[in-house]
Amino acid sequence: MIWQIARTLRRWQIVWQAINDRGPRTATVSKVKGHATDRDIAEGKSSEYLRNGNECADKAATYGTESHKDGLSEAAKWLAARHDSYREFMTAVHKVIAEVLITEKEIRTVAEWIHEGAKIDGEKGKPGPENWHPDRLLKFKDGRVVTEQFGEAPKVKKVEAKWEIWSNKEGKEITARFHGLVKDKVDFELKNGKRMSYPLEQLSAESQARIQGLIDSPVMMSEDD
Repeated sequence: MIWQIARTLRRWQIVWQAINDRGPRTATVSKVKGHATDRDIAEGKSSEYLRNGNECADKAATYGTESHKDGLSEAAKWLAARHDSYREFMTAVHKVIAEVLITEKEIRTVAEWIHEGAKIDGEKGKPGPENWHPDRLLKFKDGRVVTEQFGEAPKVKKVEAKWEIWSNKEGKEITARFHGLVKDKVDFELKNGKRMSYPLEQLSAESQARIQGLIDSPVMMSEDD
């Protein structure tokens, strides 16, 4: 992590400054095997002198961390253990996700349900066009959907709603922008910037027909149109 790298660099900066202050020829840097065993010493990977030096360095480091603030070392150990636990947890989550991936048949069933209008919250949408039927679009390889077949997603641009005059069954008129129909209520934007939800059934027949026409004709189009 970036903060860990930055903290490590800060330590080396302090060491470098100390060596510069004393003079470059006053210090010798060498790599020492940490926590050397008797076998390491027998094989020549370390020596008793170097092992003792490493142990003294470990004790000094422990003393340094514990001398800064009570509980700092314990807190660091707890955070490290918590991080390890979280990593193990996420590994288990990814494993579960991989094991419960739905089958090709289940993917097709869901895709067909959506294509046919997908009844959600008691309301069913309109079926998709026949050339978008899952049997024509979906392709599988080794049990997975081949997404490359769809190519780049079409670019779309937003078409701003027009100010129009709407009337209710009593003949009263308002000037507003139409922003959609939610559960038989029309979402209007008024000239003062406020939004109003108005029952569709209370609008005039002409206004209802116009709204139905806007719903049937998508208000978004590709940039190539």
